[in-house]
Amino acid sequence: MHSNQITAEGFDELMSCLETNNKVGKLWLSKNPISNDSELFKVIHHFLSCNKVLELLDLSFCDLDERHAVHIGKGLRGNRFL
Repeated sequence: MHSNQITAEGFDELMSCLETNNKVGKLWLSKNPISNDSELFKVIHHFLSCNKVLELLDLSFCDLDERHAVHIGKGLRGNRFL
């Protein structure tokens, strides 16, 4: 899903769908404008806390800042797989 112009809204939908999918082990989302709405980005916290399968998540070049990093960090507290 690298470089597909996924927006924050699309990212929110994707994370919601992946919450119940325990098959995706690697997810490349780099070079997508997912950072344009930090409120929608909060879904990453819940997703990372719940997911027990994902081993690789690439969010490079998505213009993330410290607000986004806080949500990622909170999600990683409960994730021992990524």
